[in-house]
Formats: sequence, C-alpha cells, structure tokens
Amino acid sequence: MLTDLSIKKQLLPAKRREIPDGKISGLYLVLQPAGMRSWAVRYRVDGAPRKLTIGPYTAVDLATARKRAQEALGDLASGVDPAARKKAAKENPQGRELAADRVEAIATLFVDRYAKRSVGALWARETERLLKVEVIPKLGAERLGVLSRADVHALLDGIVDRGSPYTANRKLAVLRRMCNWAVERGIIANSPVEKIKPQGVEAARDRVLSNDEVRLVWRAFHSVGWPFGYIAKLLLLTGARHDEIAESRWSEIDIAAKTWTIVIQR
Repeated sequence: MLTDLSIKKQLLPAKRREIPDGKISGLYLVLQPAGMRSWAVRYRVDGAPRKLTIGPYTAVDLATARKRAQEALGDLASGVDPAARKKAAKENPQGRELAADRVEAIATLFVDRYAKRSVGALWARETERLLKVEVIPKLGAERLGVLSRADVHALLDGIVDRGSPYTANRKLAVLRRMCNWAVERGIIANSPVEKIKPQGVEAARDRVLSNDEVRLVWRAFHSVGWPFGYIAKLLLLTGARHDEIAESRWSEIDIAAKTWTIVIQR
C-alpha cells in the first residue's frame, strides 16, 4: 500500500510506470522518466478500459487522491462514467464553472491572480505555502461554495489540537482573504469563513535577548552575509516586519536626513 514516505522514495523509472495504491482498487501513481508524478484511476465500462486522470502529485496528495478515486468509483457504481463526465465538463461552459469552484482550483487562482500581483512577494509565498500544506490536502477536492462554517472550524481545530495555534490563526486569515476574493469575483455567493473568529490563543511573548545573546546572533548574521544576514541585522536593529525590510527600496532611504520611510506595496 502506498504511503507518503514510499512515494517520496520512488526512484525515477527508465520508462513510464504505474504503481497501484493497494488501498483503493484502480488508483495508480504514475511515474514519468522526466520526474513528473500524477494520479490516475483505471476501470472498465462495458468491458472497455477507461482512465480518469486525477491530478499531479504533490498538488494532489495521497489522501486527496484516494478520496477523489472513491468518488469516481462511486459514480461508476451509479452508472456514470467519471472520465466521460470530466470530458463533458471541459466541453461545457457550465461544467467548467462547476469544476472551478473546487477549493484547490480557487486557491490556485487566488495565488496567481491576487497574492502574487497585489501584495508583497514574501506574503504571497507564505500564502501559497499555507494553502498547499494546510488547506488543499484536507479540503482541496471540496466545493468552496458548499463548505460550511463547521467544516472550517474542524479544519482549524485540528491545527490547534496539534499545538499550533499561531498557524491556525494565520490559516484563518488566508482563508478569509481568499473567500472574500472569491465572493468579489462571483465564484461563490457567500464566504464560509464569515463570522469565524481566531481559534488559537497565542501565548504572549515578552522575553528579550540579553546583551550576550545579541552579540552572538549579530556575529551569526554577519557570517551569513548578503542578503539574508543583512536583512536579519536590520530586523534586529529596527524591529520592522521581515517583508518591510526584504522588499524595501533605496528610494525609501534618505541618508542625509537619516530616515527610512516605509512604503507598503499593495
């Protein structure tokens, strides 16, 4: 049976290879010599072989692939050919619209069309990371328009329960912005995150570095060098946010007046 660890350990094959999951009948991990990995479901309709492509790994993780495979096989048991339905959806404008409201599809659009264009690069990277690591593996196959607040609460509670309240709150902030963006674009009618408050209680942090610790970290930053060592030094000296320093421009600096005017990029 496939596991996340066994998938990561798979060596690149000399030619195309399909590895059966072992848990979900018909689900295969497809390995390409060039390094691409993807998921597919194989089945038969009236004795003829059929294949449904689910998506690339790691955008679709093992748990999500199994869930989608089960949904496809459930459709097959009801007399619906999932591959034929997928093809019809691509050819039908309404079908494309329905497929587009999956959480995974909306997250991709949100990152590409909003995060990477409208906010700082560091925030965009963190947004993409949170969605890929924390949201898509759990809710990627779900339709955002039918998610409930209970679904979102369950997602956040799981993160808090593992001892990561800060991550839960950051994820909520990203989800809220993504859902509001989807409402503005008319992809969904209402946000499932509306009225949800931060779930995690973040412990107050009031400890400061001692003089000896400051000297040690300063030396460490110096040894790192350009650019990250210098960024870390400025963080220590100014207390500014990391993206404010990393994305600063010389035009913000007035050497004669000894001032730095922070310009927030939006």
